[in-house]
Amino acid sequence: MMKVVYVSNFLNHHSLPLCEEFIRNADDFTFITTDMHYSQGYQQPVEKPYVVFSEKEPERAKRLIFDADMVIFGACPASMMEERMSANKLSFLYTERYFKRGTWRRFIPSTRRSIERRVGRYRGKDLFVLCASAFLPYDLSFFGYPIEKCLKGGYFPECKGVECEKTPRSILWAGRMLDWKHPEVPVEVAKKLRSEGIDFTMTIVGEGPEEGRVRALIEKYALSGCVKMAGSASHEKLMDMMAEHEIFMFTSDRNEGWGAVLNEAMTNGCAVVASSAIGSVPYLIDNGENGRIYRDGRTAEAYDAVKELLLNRELARQYGVAARESMKNYDYRTFVKRIMELSGHFLQAGEILRYDSGVLSPAELIKDNWFKERK
Repeated sequence: MMKVVYVSNFLNHHSLPLCEEFIRNADDFTFITTDMHYSQGYQQPVEKPYVVFSEKEPERAKRLIFDADMVIFGACPASMMEERMSANKLSFLYTERYFKRGTWRRFIPSTRRSIERRVGRYRGKDLFVLCASAFLPYDLSFFGYPIEKCLKGGYFPECKGVECEKTPRSILWAGRMLDWKHPEVPVEVAKKLRSEGIDFTMTIVGEGPEEGRVRALIEKYALSGCVKMAGSASHEKLMDMMAEHEIFMFTSDRNEGWGAVLNEAMTNGCAVVASSAIGSVPYLIDNGENGRIYRDGRTAEAYDAVKELLLNRELARQYGVAARESMKNYDYRTFVKRIMELSGHFLQAGEILRYDSGVLSPAELIKDNWFKERK
């Protein structure tokens, strides 16, 4: 009988499928939420019978964490990990990279102390890191954290993927209109495509601070005939749009910790053109096999990739098919199955199972400048 506890700030619709899968597979599962008041737009907390609110029942939460066979710690105070790790009980820490704004921040004393308290001091304990960014092991290497204790993690939105006829030479961009997501990049690409007389349509989905600047660029370049600003869209509507579009552009910089929209676009069979700085890209995209990667900030490389796919629709189709297939080993069902397997094996044999590829396979040390343009 395995007792599993997942600790995070709150249960939302993104983590709900993962928790429901644990309910189906674990003998006993509890989700401990650390913030009863958290709300971010559509991300409203979800109440379920297996949810324990630590603010209401602190002693019960503390006891559940200590007594569990395996605990996954997500967003929670470092103090909630201390008693369990002092007893050296099997645990997993789920986190994105720490140095989104540059590895130079490791020299800031307060930042260094915070990371050391949360994870660094457990380098000799049975704490394994679930990397929700391919760049996390590199960040942790500055603290002497063993690479062999880092496993490929990520986020796993529920996405069945819709198969339908793709609109020829169609491009989609979707996300919050933030400067670090670079919504101006698809517009710059569209400008050059039109100047070369290449046939295409582009849809940009999302709202935010950069929306006015993007609209101004579209007007400045006279692109309203081929570039559409669609505003916000429900999750269901966005999935339909992904299913209909051939190409998906993902243009964020290093501030994109994971980027679950990549999971969704690939599951819906899009040929993705993505920045090398996004946390999920090194784990999910095999360049030239199931998508295309361009060096972060190199808009010309993004343009070249998009142009190639517009002129070779068969290649775009092949990428989309391969993307959909590759996501079968990177979903919440595979995650739960594997973490239950490797935890059971560790509790019996004292060693972690090693998978060859996919989720929970060993993480590599990937630096920020890891990607070189395909020759």
